Amino acid sequence: MRSADNPERVRRHFNDLARYLPIHQAIARGNLPQLISLVSKSAYDINECDETCGTPIHVCIRMNNLPAFLHLALHGADVNALDKGATRHLSDSPIRLAVRLGRRGFVRALWDMGVDRERREPDDEMTLLQVAADENRVDVLRDLLDWSEDEWVLVDKPRHQENDAGSRTANPETPGSGLQHGNIVEPNKDREEALMLAAGAWYPDIVSVLLQRCEYTQMQLRRAIFLVACSKPEFEGYGSTWDGSRISDGSLRGASLVEILLDTDMGVKDGICALGERIEVVHELCRSTLCGMMGPIPHKNGILKLLLSRGADPNWQGPDGRTSMHNAIAGNRSLGRYFEEVAVLLLENGARMDIADNSGNTASDLLGKHINEGLAEKLLLRSSQIQKELPIR
Repeated sequence: MRSADNPERVRRHFNDLARYLPIHQAIARGNLPQLISLVSKSAYDINECDETCGTPIHVCIRMNNLPAFLHLALHGADVNALDKGATRHLSDSPIRLAVRLGRRGFVRALWDMGVDRERREPDDEMTLLQVAADENRVDVLRDLLDWSEDEWVLVDKPRHQENDAGSRTANPETPGSGLQHGNIVEPNKDREEALMLAAGAWYPDIVSVLLQRCEYTQMQLRRAIFLVACSKPEFEGYGSTWDGSRISDGSLRGASLVEILLDTDMGVKDGICALGERIEVVHELCRSTLCGMMGPIPHKNGILKLLLSRGADPNWQGPDGRTSMHNAIAGNRSLGRYFEEVAVLLLENGARMDIADNSGNTASDLLGKHINEGLAEKLLLRSSQIQKELPIR
């Protein structure tokens, strides 16, 4: 979340600029009578853009001040203006900002005004649907799926449910309801990218809605599920990703997301209805969860437990010959104090220490290179005990 999107920070920001931006400050303070008075004097530019928070219209959205927004819009404020962006962010139009912040009432109001829904910087390739998916705005996503990008008609009826309560289609006869100018994205591509963004950020609710409302191919679902394995969860606001509560939350989200994707009905293909019925996908996903760019971070423990409970083979070897145990040991620094828990979990599910990878290294060999001597001996002893109790897979 950008600092300018925090109402209290916005309020403090304009307290220091009251002399120069009185309209912005009146909105930030929620002082509608003062705003009405300032606008009536015609002495101030109602489209003046602050470098941090944008135009008065943008400030209304940031402050969730709908009455002020409607007053400005009725008095000619530019509802398509771009703000000047913030650190590491491209500029937003009002409707993009409303989608980004999950301001559903503003999105509907702007949509009904016939704003340019594709208004954005040339370098910004994300559509409104993709912004909603990337920001985990479930209600806004449902609305956008209800309305077409071109003619404001119902895009798709849900395959498994009736229309969401409160959703509606706009009338093509309504002024402004026609084709919007700008970069129109082919709907299927738009929805595919929205799915990948949500999968990569670990947003199970967004993914669930997209899977209910849109059609995806088996290849797209495979891409999404392996994207989860190779990414990490996103969290709103500040704070360490490694906070215990966030690790727990991420673990639950990851497991829920993978389960949804594994069980999604693809339609019968070669006698297979869902990815989870392809056991080789489950095996490889288990191995991939402990490697990839993000490494075997503890947030993935929920995914790992789910896959092992569904029959994943921890001794499944990838193209490099490495098993899940190889990857866990090689990435032990990413797991930190959670490494022992993961290693024991793999051992209890039949992981072997004597399988060599393509370089000739067994998991036991890697223990000596990557793990302190005391923990290495403890795990080897535990492995020996478990192997006496479990059949070799």
